[in-house]
Amino acid sequence: MIHTPTRTCSSLKSVTILATLVLGSGSALAQGAFEYDLHVVEPFYDSTTSESYFVRVLENGTAWGTSTVLTQLPSGNFSVTNQAVTWSPESSGASAEHLNTLNNRGDRVVESPHLQWATVEYIEGGSDQIDVFEGDVALRAWDINESRMVVGASIRQGSISHGILRDAFFWTEDTGIVNLKETGLVPDAGHVWSVNDSGEMVGIAGNGRFDNNQAFYFDSDTNQHIDLHSQLVPAGQVNVRSDAYDINNHGVVVGSRNSGFGGDIRAFAWSQDAGVSLLPAPMTQAWAINDAGVVVGGNWKYSNEDGLVDLNSLADVGDFQIVDARDISNSGIIVGWGRRSGFALATAFMLTPVQSACVADMNDDQSLNFLDVSAFLAAYSNDDPAADFTNDGLFNFLDVSAFLAAYGAGCP
Repeated sequence: MIHTPTRTCSSLKSVTILATLVLGSGSALAQGAFEYDLHVVEPFYDSTTSESYFVRVLENGTAWGTSTVLTQLPSGNFSVTNQAVTWSPESSGASAEHLNTLNNRGDRVVESPHLQWATVEYIEGGSDQIDVFEGDVALRAWDINESRMVVGASIRQGSISHGILRDAFFWTEDTGIVNLKETGLVPDAGHVWSVNDSGEMVGIAGNGRFDNNQAFYFDSDTNQHIDLHSQLVPAGQVNVRSDAYDINNHGVVVGSRNSGFGGDIRAFAWSQDAGVSLLPAPMTQAWAINDAGVVVGGNWKYSNEDGLVDLNSLADVGDFQIVDARDISNSGIIVGWGRRSGFALATAFMLTPVQSACVADMNDDQSLNFLDVSAFLAAYSNDDPAADFTNDGLFNFLDVSAFLAAYGAGCP
C-alpha cells in the first residue's frame, strides 16, 4: 500500500478566493474518471522502421518523447536517428530537436549536438548553459522542476561491463552544477532521474554495473541522503539492482528492484513515513507516480483505491496493445508506448480521462454558475470530501486546479 504523507498548508485556503477570478479559463481534464480515450500517435518519420515513444506528459496535456528510424547502411550495419517530439490531442505533432526535458511552466532543457553541454531555455526568454564536468564527454539532463532545478548525469570516457561511468548532478541558477558524488552528498551517485518541486530527488548510485545500481533519495534543501537499496534488499543478498525512477510532490518514491537475470523483478513505493512497499505482482516496473498517489508502469496502473488495473481494460484499444506506461499527470493523463497487433515496432500512446458526469456541478442542477463555485468553496473550507477533486485525502491547490479545469470543461 502506498502511504502519502499529509502536508497541510492553511495559507492555501485563500487561493480559492483568487481562483474564482479566473473561472472559465481552465481546459485540462479533472481526475476522478475511470474511463479513458486512447490516442495512438504514429511515428513522425515516414518509414516502415520508424518507432515512437512518449516518456513524459505535462499538466496541459502535452506529451514529450522520441521518434526513431532504423536505417541500414551499405556496410550492412544499422544507424538509428532520434528526434525528440512534443504532441497533444489538439496538435498534429511538433519537432523539438535536441530537447532533453521540459517543465509545466514552459522552461526547456536542450542538449548540444554532441552532448557536451545542455542549455536551459526560460519561458520568458534568456538561457543558461550547463557544461559537463572536467574530463567528461557527455551530459544528459533528465528532469527540470518548476523551480528550474535540473538533474541528470555527466558521463565519463570509457565504459565498463553492463554500464557506463557517470556522475550524478543537480543544477540551479544559484549553485551552478553540483556533483553529488564528488561532494560526498551521495556516495557513488551515478544518475538522478527525477526531482520534485521541493528539490527532493531520486536516482541510482553505484559504479554503473548491472549488479551495483542502488536506489537513493536526496533532499537538496537539507542535504539528507537515504540509501533505499538497503531497505529493498535483504542483508547479504548479491546481484540485486534497484532503481528509483520518480518522486511526487509528497515525497513518495517509486521504482524497481531486480534480483538479476531471470530473477525476481518487483515494483516498489517508498516514503519516509511508511518505508518500502512492494507493489502487487505482476507489476514489475513503476516508472511514475502523480500527486494523488497513482502509479504507472508496464501495462498497469496502481492506486490504493483501485488496486492493480490493466490499462488495456480502460479504453477501446482495438488492435493496439499498451506495453509500457511511462508517465501520469496529476489530472490522470497517461502516456507511454505500445504495439499494433502483428507489428513489432513501438508506437506512442496517450490515455486521457473521460468525465462521465458534470463533476463541477456541486449542487446537481445540471448547470455551472456561481452557486457551484460557492458550494465548492464551502466544501473546501470545511475539508469536505466533496472538494477533494484529486482523491488524495488532502485539500490544497491541486483540488482548486482540478475544480477550475472541470468547471472550464463544462457539462456534457
